[in-house]
Amino acid sequence: MPDMDGQSVLLALRADPKLQFIPVILLSVNTPWLQPGDYQRWGIQGAIIAKPFNAVELPGQIAAILGWTDK
Repeated sequence: MPDMDGQSVLLALRADPKLQFIPVILLSVNTPWLQPGDYQRWGIQGAIIAKPFNAVELPGQIAAILGWTDK
């Protein structure tokens, strides 16, 4: 993202009452600003998916993180 990094986007989402409950999954090469204990505090849904990621597996990973799996 040319004008904002992931942390800035996440802070903006969490600061807006209309957007603060949007599920967030990070796709990132590097997140040095984020510690594992921050997931709940920042409202991140479960995990960071590392880049490069497998495009074929990505939909299944997202569905599993958000609990959209078939029962």
